[in-house]
Amino acid sequence: GVWLLSLRTTSTPVVRTIIAADTFISGTDRDFAFTPDTGALAYISRDFRQILLRPMDSLDPIAILTTAAYLKGVYPSPDGQWLGYVENNFVLKKVARR
Repeated sequence: GVWLLSLRTTSTPVVRTIIAADTFISGTDRDFAFTPDTGALAYISRDFRQILLRPMDSLDPIAILTTAAYLKGVYPSPDGQWLGYVENNFVLKKVARR
């Protein structure tokens, strides 16, 4: 019996997630981006008031920034330590990735 159990192969579980299509604005605004290490997906919430970061090994996003301002155009810095974004259509800002 032990020999048969040792022949079993373990497979990695399939992980799938869905981010609602209305989360993203059409046009030239980028409201989601992968971090340079491809370890996380940063995106703007449906109400355009939060920047969320979802690690690829988790199904739960982390709120990086919550504000009353209108957010769009999230993008990671080349080193992956910061997330840049546009606030209220005019102001370019950044927030630490955490």
